Amino acid sequence: MKKDMKRYHDRLKNILSSEELCCIKKDSSTLIEIAYDYIEMGEFKKAFRLFCVGARLNSLDPDVLNGLGVSLCELGKFDISRQILENAIRLYPDNPVILSNLASIYRETGLIELAIHCYHRAVTIDPGIVEAHLNLADLYYDTGDLFVAYLTVLEVLKNHPGNEEAIELRDDLLINLGLSIA
Repeated sequence: MKKDMKRYHDRLKNILSSEELCCIKKDSSTLIEIAYDYIEMGEFKKAFRLFCVGARLNSLDPDVLNGLGVSLCELGKFDISRQILENAIRLYPDNPVILSNLASIYRETGLIELAIHCYHRAVTIDPGIVEAHLNLADLYYDTGDLFVAYLTVLEVLKNHPGNEEAIELRDDLLINLGLSIA
């Protein structure tokens, strides 16, 4: 066990700055936070490597599994990303973040009906996930279901009236709905 911890510490020293490493020594959950920060910064390989270390420490952590799936997706590894997220959703069937990310993979790989199903479940479980609502509306829009897309955007605007992305999508939908009626 001591040998494994030393090996993980050595791997972390190769990935993290000394300041980040110091934070992790104080609180191991910081590892996950730093990995998600790397995703936000577009450093997907670093994020993936950190999530791998996290998986060795706790292979059933939903944040680790989700992070592995997201980082692999961003690296273009859609099949393995989908497998990880599908396994994660079997363990955590009501996790809206994992559902939303799995929906994104399904959409990216052309599995539109599965994507709609997962986005819909995610927003049903947690209506506060604006990004999942907008992705669902956008997916309906792309598939030509303009009215359902419009209703989905209205739902977002009901709870977040100033959301610029939702306003822009609503306006596009209104134009397209008008053109389809004419």
